[in-house]
Amino acid sequence: MGFSSKNREPMKKVIIAGFCFIFFVFRAEATEVPPFIAEISDISGKVFLLTFTPPPLHHFNAQAPHHLFRNTSPERYEDIKGFEVKENQASVKISKDIRDIKVQLFLCDDAKKYCISQIRFFSIQTEFSEGVNKKWKLLSVSKDMRNEMKTKISQSKKETQASSEAKKLGFIFNNPEKALQLALKQKRPLLIDFFGIWCPPCNTLDEMVFSSKKFQDKTKRFVKLKLDADDPISWKMKENYHVGGYPTVIFANRDGDEITRVVGARELQDFIKIVGQAIQNEKEPLSVLKRLAAQKNLSAMLRLGDLYFDRTQYEDSDSFFQQANDLSPKSLTKDHHMHWSQAQVEILKEVAHKNINSENQSKYKNKLQEVLQQFPKVPFTLDVASDLMALADDLKDEGLKKQAAQTLVDTTDFMIKNPHTLEGQEVSLADIYQYLGEGEQALENKVKAKMAFSNAVKEYDRKLLAKKLDPGRERGLNLEKAYCLSEADRLDEALQLYKKLERVYPEEFTFYFAHASLLKRRKDFQSAESIARQALDFSYGDNRLRSAELLAVILKETGKKDEAEKMLRNIISESKLPQDSYNRTHRYYNKLKSLLTELDKT
Repeated sequence: MGFSSKNREPMKKVIIAGFCFIFFVFRAEATEVPPFIAEISDISGKVFLLTFTPPPLHHFNAQAPHHLFRNTSPERYEDIKGFEVKENQASVKISKDIRDIKVQLFLCDDAKKYCISQIRFFSIQTEFSEGVNKKWKLLSVSKDMRNEMKTKISQSKKETQASSEAKKLGFIFNNPEKALQLALKQKRPLLIDFFGIWCPPCNTLDEMVFSSKKFQDKTKRFVKLKLDADDPISWKMKENYHVGGYPTVIFANRDGDEITRVVGARELQDFIKIVGQAIQNEKEPLSVLKRLAAQKNLSAMLRLGDLYFDRTQYEDSDSFFQQANDLSPKSLTKDHHMHWSQAQVEILKEVAHKNINSENQSKYKNKLQEVLQQFPKVPFTLDVASDLMALADDLKDEGLKKQAAQTLVDTTDFMIKNPHTLEGQEVSLADIYQYLGEGEQALENKVKAKMAFSNAVKEYDRKLLAKKLDPGRERGLNLEKAYCLSEADRLDEALQLYKKLERVYPEEFTFYFAHASLLKRRKDFQSAESIARQALDFSYGDNRLRSAELLAVILKETGKKDEAEKMLRNIISESKLPQDSYNRTHRYYNKLKSLLTELDKT
């Protein structure tokens, strides 16, 4: 719409006024403006009186827009009516059920050099003496305190939602004491699910196994407990059960003595078989097996070799397999030999990483190559080939890297043509295509790599359809799918999928973290920064440490090193650590300290 000539003059005045106001605000930015003063008084059983007065040599602009809001959610405020503003004072009556407020007033200096909008946040608190209300306080809340409050509110909402979802699946949520007491009282075995909200296979177990009627029927006799592995409430039980990865599902007797476990996701039928094995072996938990093994019981030795392998206690696993082999070499099956070889690989890997020298790396390399020759074209050698590729990078041995990558490609190609080799295994066909893509990337076959990742996307879509899962809300498969879309160079599709999941789960760190990580890999640090900040806002526990590291790296790349250092110091100072140094919280914490040291040096 155009303007007539009679409208132009008033519009000109508005524009001039706007420039004046912008000038006042600009001048104020360079001036240290004192805050207005806030007070609270109790005028009735149901109402507070809030009064605000300007600091000395200042006054309020009564004609400017002013607001007082009540906090209704971590990021949502609702306007409160009846806020009266005069030059020397502003006041409002509010209900006593209000606890957090946001106030906006325009503060001007009496010399009329500037006039600026001042926004402050307050928390209304009480002090008590013998149960009687003594005094009301109006506490000014800083940006850091608001972020902390927002995180706590968000976490509380997540816990309520997670508790509700766990209850629907028949689980007790984050209350190990209650579960253990119930198991003892009712003489029932335990099923304990250690999970992470960010963990795709954890979400897959929820959506494809735990929610099924067959699982519910088969596990009726169990007391079922869900433990958020990023919550300190899980620390003691993680230490007791030596949990190293997620998901880990522990089956234990009523005393909490472990019978067996599942590490990683499984198809429903495979999981049900393991439930049956746990029921069958209920009277032979870990403590009984150790006693039997001491009596030279061969079966107990082999079961302990497998169990300690799953517990990532590789030296114990190696020891029991060695004892069984000394007693009866022919008793070890191919699966036993694979677990034994994997345990030995992990032992050498740990030594090579802790004490980096050519001798340790050579032993580790030789063992990896030996295992690949001993067990060709079986699922566990995919990780062995990937480990050999990583070691080759450390050694800067391009020939070794190409050799390992070719093994990865040949193995995955065989499994794609022979899908029966994946039956009963943790890996799916979609996983196989991902391994293939990584192998082709290492061989610099870019077109084949993109094709492999696109095939993985198709597999995830097929799985969503076959399992009748809502593609708009499903979490685990969609996270993997988004990663594969990005590796297939279908960046726009990956970003759209992350944004869709963020709309569905607006207060969950998971999707913001994956989204920002993708943008970081693509070196789009400007876009990554705002998404990474949201990841940190909605994170907690180990998630908070991981999100802080991601944001700090991004801030460094955008020239905000000082902010990154300050943020890291705050996160490090507020972090609580479990006593068990094996707990991965220590690893994330140490990475933050190393990153802070690196930033300090630069």
